[in-house]
Amino acid sequence: TTPQEVALADVRRGAAMFAKTAVPVIGLVETMSYFVDPAGNKHFLMGEGGGRRMADTLGLPLLAEIPMIQAIREGGDAGVPAALSNEAAGKVFHDLAHRVAIALDSLETKAPPEVVFED
Repeated sequence: TTPQEVALADVRRGAAMFAKTAVPVIGLVETMSYFVDPAGNKHFLMGEGGGRRMADTLGLPLLAEIPMIQAIREGGDAGVPAALSNEAAGKVFHDLAHRVAIALDSLETKAPPEVVFED
């Protein structure tokens, strides 16, 4: 999600759908959380804390707050994943991947639903 309220409404609907269909949700990722200016100050252009509040409301961990980093957009445009970078952009995605791996490891595994096709 992004931090603003209109996006969080989509998260609420998605969470309700996943609960209804028994799809496990391991956490929430907030994108475009902030940007850091050259002096190191964080600016929250889309609002602050929306992802954390939503994660708390849903009882989920906030897996990452991904900042607005130009290298992420540039890498996407060039087809080069930001996670391959050793810069701040790469660290954000490596940290997220680590948290996702931990969350997946802690899931109770259940048999997948059976899909039946009828003639």
